[in-house]
Amino acid sequence: ADVPVETFIVLKGSSVQLSVMGRCSTRRSAATFGIALLVLMLCTKTTTLLPRASNTPPELCITPVSNQTIEAVRTRLPWSHPQFVFLVGTEGSGHHLWSSLIEKSPNLETLRNRSLLLPAENVTYQLFNKRNLQHSLFAGAACFGDVWNGTMLLEQTAQKLRLVASQLPPNVTVPLNGIAKTRRTSGMMSYPNFRSTEQCAALRHPDVSLLQRACQMAEVSCHWIVQHRDPLAVLRSTTQRRNMHNMGYAIPLYTGMLNTIRFQITQLQDNSTFEFCWDYQQDKPPERLGLLLGWKDKDVFDTIFREEYQQPTSVDAIKEEVVAEHRVLLQSLFAAHEQLKAACKNYSESSMYG
Repeated sequence: ADVPVETFIVLKGSSVQLSVMGRCSTRRSAATFGIALLVLMLCTKTTTLLPRASNTPPELCITPVSNQTIEAVRTRLPWSHPQFVFLVGTEGSGHHLWSSLIEKSPNLETLRNRSLLLPAENVTYQLFNKRNLQHSLFAGAACFGDVWNGTMLLEQTAQKLRLVASQLPPNVTVPLNGIAKTRRTSGMMSYPNFRSTEQCAALRHPDVSLLQRACQMAEVSCHWIVQHRDPLAVLRSTTQRRNMHNMGYAIPLYTGMLNTIRFQITQLQDNSTFEFCWDYQQDKPPERLGLLLGWKDKDVFDTIFREEYQQPTSVDAIKEEVVAEHRVLLQSLFAAHEQLKAACKNYSESSMYG
């Protein structure tokens, strides 16, 4: 008689139940199950394994499980690659470094070779297109609230994600922002995106919860990296080096953007999609960064990272350049930065990637 067997695998931060039942026609299926179970134990940091079966279990085969269960297990494997990744951060926090690394990455070369670069760029344009904000998933509602159709745009984004994912080779991750060709039209999709003098600029920023919903609709895996940087360095980058804002506007702008990012990442429905926090002030890249961009050789990636990384200079002088009337705003900016770092730490502790 068929004997049901249930195995509970307790993962870091959550539990996944795999139900196994019935006879298998070959011994190979039973062996496959045993190997799969062993791999899961070794590679998901299993803390508890509770098998329940008769004293003489029959040959076993795995019954189908839901996509959600598969994703819950898959995304916790140390070598696993999400299909898409999005970098979250304010202007001046390091998006240009991200873009430079993408341009030299093995994954971008794979997209080119498989004629997938244009479909990937089309996903980015769907998220934010400054020439067609009305039909952009991000920021379109803020600029064209009366005619912006979020339901339609979510479905269109999901369709484009699905198209790329259906042709994507295993272990290749597509960056959703920072691909060089898209920067003129989509920007870096920073917080905010494009100059503050442009239309409804203070509300022109990404919404990761909307993107997460599109990914869920498409049944694809999308992960997030949060990048942050010393707020004084951000001010210097955007008010002095690029003259994007005046100081009196920039300080409350970035305070609000940091709070927006913190709120958005804490609203993510599944923290297994959170990759890591990336502190730009650290001159060493996060462990998984090279892996996500396709480098298998860590030494090769570290060399390229050092070539592209611009060592931060001292930011002490910029505090003196903030006029007295504006210095009272700095306390809120620093507090927002520390709160985002704390939120990052909490997420990192609950994610095996952090």
